[in-house]
Amino acid sequence: MAQVEDGRALPVEVYTSVAELYQVAKSRTSVLLIDMPIGLSEGGREGRVCDQLGREALGPRRSSLFPTPSRPVLSAPTYEDACQAHQSVTGMKISKQAWFLVPKIREIDTFLQGDAYGRTRLRECHPELAFMGLNGGEPMAYPKKHPLGFLDRLRVLETKVDGVEDVLRDAVARFGSKVLVADDVLDAMVLAYLSSLGPRTLSTLPKSPPKDGCGLPMELVYLETS
Repeated sequence: MAQVEDGRALPVEVYTSVAELYQVAKSRTSVLLIDMPIGLSEGGREGRVCDQLGREALGPRRSSLFPTPSRPVLSAPTYEDACQAHQSVTGMKISKQAWFLVPKIREIDTFLQGDAYGRTRLRECHPELAFMGLNGGEPMAYPKKHPLGFLDRLRVLETKVDGVEDVLRDAVARFGSKVLVADDVLDAMVLAYLSSLGPRTLSTLPKSPPKDGCGLPMELVYLETS
């Protein structure tokens, strides 16, 4: 977990479960933004409206919003079963990238269904939308894995948060590259910065997010630039 307090980055912490993360974070922030799907569609070829709007906002170069698995996928025991379940309600199979995230999506979904208060505080945000908000509403010019892309994101974040580079170096040194990747730490830190602004400062795609069949909002939180 990355944290920003009074405009300064705090040391990164790592937790093994979303429940543990939430228990620690809920006393520190009124909103906790995560880069994981919250709210799943039951099907339909177009998927979630928030994903469509996010891709449109980022454009084809920076759009790393992969299709979110439909709710039937959560009960699939294998990738083949997941593809069949998703295809039966959307007409398409899911990617391997999406399948690898299903256990964590399932964990978050189960947690939020059992914690009504947590639903209002644990919210979904995509790092590229967050960086776009800090970059004057313009998507970043390079991918985050590109050296210039990494430096651009670091530079943009440092205009808002003090101590970013020191905390980044400390996190990679303490946990190692097998646990934390430097560009993923920047992603977490930009979400932490938006979290520190509070929910009243943040906007959503779409403006009035629909809820899924379990009552979870299907939204992407972002920072709207004037």
